[in-house]
Amino acid sequence: MPGGRNRKGKPAQKYIKPVPPPPDDALGVQLVAPKLEALPDLKDSGLTETPNEHTASRHEAGKFPCSMENWTGVSEVVKWFGQQLELDDFLDASLIFSSKLGKDHRAFIHSVAEHLGKDVLRSESHGVGDDRHIALVSATTEPPQKWLDPSQDHKAKWLYIWAKEAGLLASRDELAEMLATNSLTPPLAELWKRKTREQKLIERLCKAAADGDLTALQVACEGAPDIVKGSQMDVLSGARPLHTAAGAGQAEATALLLQHGAPVDGLDGHGHTALQVSRRFEQCDSEGVLLRAGASDLRLNEWLDQPPKGFFLDLRMVMSPTHTEIVAFDGPG
Repeated sequence: MPGGRNRKGKPAQKYIKPVPPPPDDALGVQLVAPKLEALPDLKDSGLTETPNEHTASRHEAGKFPCSMENWTGVSEVVKWFGQQLELDDFLDASLIFSSKLGKDHRAFIHSVAEHLGKDVLRSESHGVGDDRHIALVSATTEPPQKWLDPSQDHKAKWLYIWAKEAGLLASRDELAEMLATNSLTPPLAELWKRKTREQKLIERLCKAAADGDLTALQVACEGAPDIVKGSQMDVLSGARPLHTAAGAGQAEATALLLQHGAPVDGLDGHGHTALQVSRRFEQCDSEGVLLRAGASDLRLNEWLDQPPKGFFLDLRMVMSPTHTEIVAFDGPG
């Protein structure tokens, strides 16, 4: 879809939400350019050199410590680096921002680089925890290797969701890198351990429900009452124990889960109720158990909301203790 236009009919500039300035000690930047023998002219770059006792040795290694003049000059820094990348000496260069920048500041730099860099440069995140930082590199360099296979990436997605719910801030890419390198922070490691244990209990409940193993299901329900009554699901399949029993036609297992407090109208990972799952797989016995337990019959509700058409009786009826009255008839005569 094409972007918006301004009053002159030209593409509108992308709005990048500003963030509060970081502390002064987070404005450090390191230019890494192995082919450079000396720091280039920093005029109009938004950067200043920050020499120290190690500057000479760092220059020999192609590393030049600098600092942003101020946070509002991020755009100048990105523009300047993009211009330098057109020079031969900058083909393998990178501009590394301080790991003291917060997540919102890194996201801001990502947005600026995406907006201003276009086909010249891109931004990448590296490191985990307190060492997490952002770097600008040439768009022609090879992108970083994908950390995880699809299954692991799915787990990283759920760890991100769980971490967000628990108030543990980390990007999905950072979590993926942590999982791949076995370097989760203690709070994240504890969260992962607890949720992994929870997933094993869900798998046990779903297996017993699918097999109709009432003895195993009874033990599992007694051992994990919060899971039976809650909204947790198998993160790989989206299944919940009640939905699994209903879809497998295990009417007794369906009833047992309801007795232990499974929410009759709870949704699985695909947004379906257990009643909908039972009907999808034509499991009439499970369907009956759910209806008798008070499951919301969306199919009936949809039908009752339809206006009468053509030569059909309107079977929306007014029920009373003594009789049923047909309240409308839409047809000829």
